[in-house]
Amino acid sequence: MTHLETDLAGLRRELHLLLNRVRNAVALCGEAVIEGSQKKALRVIAGDPEIDAKQLELEAHCLELISKHQLVAKDARLVTGVLGSLGDLERVGDYAVHIAEDAAVVRLNGMFEKLHTLFRLLRDMSERLSDALQRDDAVLARAVRDADEEVDAIIDSASSFVISNFASEHLLEALATLRVLRAAQRIGDHLENVAERVEFWVTGSRV
Repeated sequence: MTHLETDLAGLRRELHLLLNRVRNAVALCGEAVIEGSQKKALRVIAGDPEIDAKQLELEAHCLELISKHQLVAKDARLVTGVLGSLGDLERVGDYAVHIAEDAAVVRLNGMFEKLHTLFRLLRDMSERLSDALQRDDAVLARAVRDADEEVDAIIDSASSFVISNFASEHLLEALATLRVLRAAQRIGDHLENVAERVEFWVTGSRV
């Protein structure tokens, strides 16, 4: 194995660790909302500094690879794709924290099924994205992009329900629920952005 191959393998391992942390944050923030679990919400919040630290570590790793090697073709797409994806993954962690902070206030009446489906979709997106990164699988990456449309549709429906059905005495709960829906939508958007980069570095074609 060449020095470049060793360095790229290390980059992939570190990226997989970051993806695992992000995936856990997405799953836990959803469970915190659905279960009303303060314990899980606190785990999301406590884990965010690890995501931030891993992002910075990977940024340095990418820049070192760029300066150290003459990257061509797919290797260059991989390194620049990882570098471009780090901000999106860090933001997923941030939005998971926002959801966790509001989890105890969200009102589930009439919303349980919508929220359960929404967070299942986001969890599935993060898991498929992790698999796509590991396997260099453009088909899985495309599935992540396609799933974001379903996420947006659920959020639009849920937001309309909140606005139409929450009484004034539950204003704080309604606002918290809308914030959670907005944060969930941004998680989907950022996962979609990463999926687009994966598809590009695998195929060489822009989405």
